[in-house]
Amino acid sequence: MRDNLLGMGIGLSLALAGACSSGGGNGKGGDAAADGKGDANTGETVDVVADVATDAGPDGTTDAGAEVVLDTVPPDTMLDAQPDEGGEIAGDVPCVPSCEGKQCGPDGCGGVCGECPYNCECAFAEWECVPIAGCIPNYWFENVLRIDSMEVGDAVPGHALDVDGNPATCSPEGECQDGLDNALGPWLAQEVEGVTSFNEVLADWIAKRELLFLLDFPDQPVKEGKEFDLSLLHGEPVEPQEVCDWDMEDCDYYVSPLAIDLNTCQPHVWFDNAAVLQGHLSAGGTDAIVSFPILFQDGFVVYAVINMFQLQAEVVLEQGTVSQVTGGVLAGTLRREKIIEVIEAWRDHGEPDEKLIPEKWLVPGPEDMLDMLLPPSDMDTDDDGEPDALSVGLRFSAVPANVVGLAPYEAECQGP
Repeated sequence: MRDNLLGMGIGLSLALAGACSSGGGNGKGGDAAADGKGDANTGETVDVVADVATDAGPDGTTDAGAEVVLDTVPPDTMLDAQPDEGGEIAGDVPCVPSCEGKQCGPDGCGGVCGECPYNCECAFAEWECVPIAGCIPNYWFENVLRIDSMEVGDAVPGHALDVDGNPATCSPEGECQDGLDNALGPWLAQEVEGVTSFNEVLADWIAKRELLFLLDFPDQPVKEGKEFDLSLLHGEPVEPQEVCDWDMEDCDYYVSPLAIDLNTCQPHVWFDNAAVLQGHLSAGGTDAIVSFPILFQDGFVVYAVINMFQLQAEVVLEQGTVSQVTGGVLAGTLRREKIIEVIEAWRDHGEPDEKLIPEKWLVPGPEDMLDMLLPPSDMDTDDDGEPDALSVGLRFSAVPANVVGLAPYEAECQGP
């Protein structure tokens, strides 16, 4: 049971934390790179309470292997004669693709020579994959708080929210009250003698800054009752603890580049309806869907999706600046198949810490093993009358943090 519990906990952390390498776009932007072209995703943009630029479909699912695909060709590179449906030029002359020396770009026959990896684009001059120049967020990070504690709990006040907005229902059955939903919480929070609990794992990650969430409030003063944009980002320390003692000193932090969509210069996870009223912060809701990429070291990308994403907390507001967050709860639903997809991707492409994850859990089992290990679904995200997702709540607190900007990065691109 413990193996299953901790393994699921890691998968949940990946979904909410972006695998500790991907953050959570917000309406605040910077200067997008002058040579940035196209969209890093291939489908429609989800435009709900939490706006994200991914190929999420109407049910909140995404394509796990989304890559940057060239979809724009300069007019001067187009052929005078275009191929017909059979790939041949009029006159029955076979079209021979021309891809020598190209990693990407048009092949001269209506196709492309290759696709570029995540966060890379096709340079028109050389037809090779190059890192996206990115963006310079020139007016972010003036009022940022770092989440300094986080834990899963029960379906009771202070631990969970009424995720589906229905006070007549709650979950898990027999362990909940007041319409609060947290099907995954009690299951994850179980403690087994002789092993590390999931909440202890979370505390350890946060203390080591391996899991570092940042709440980015507006640069302009927050006004009571007036809606504003609120971003949830992933960060990293500017200096190691040996240089700046995180526990004793006021250290600087970066925003992780993977927290930002480098095509649009916007964070992946944000709310556009956050508001503070009488010291209570609320954001998101039942219609909010967020999706963000988890990029593994071997280049594999999987998209984590959270439906009904919402946040509530108590805040201290001083002259328009949020100086403290207490009693916070982050909540939402995770579709069952997406939980399994993220866990399997982490198992197959990640580098799990063997001290936290039992080795035998990493060995693939029966196809439906993970599905059998999960608790029953309690949320219906596609309105077909059948539960297909699990609710979850994490309580947290946050303290001021000095964020100096986007972390320097150097992407590596290799053509197919």
